[in-house]
Amino acid sequence: MGSGKGYLTFALYDYLKNKLKLNVTVTGIELRPDLVEYCNNAAKLCNFENLNFVCQPIETFKEKKIDILIALHACDTATDDAIYKELF
Repeated sequence: MGSGKGYLTFALYDYLKNKLKLNVTVTGIELRPDLVEYCNNAAKLCNFENLNFVCQPIETFKEKKIDILIALHACDTATDDAIYKELF
């Protein structure tokens, strides 16, 4: 949530998929379309097939099940939005 350039998101995906050998799907949520495009292109270059980024507000993200939610010092109210999303 509030993934920005995706540093933490890429690191987490790599750790879960390549180090722990887990079958994971990771979605980065970001408001800025240019960063979403940048991260999706980087994920393709890294062959991270189950890592994708979407451009939308945190509060509108709808997923049936969220196992882990991360937000590291997201800008403005994004960290608050991520905490609220996890609780409700």
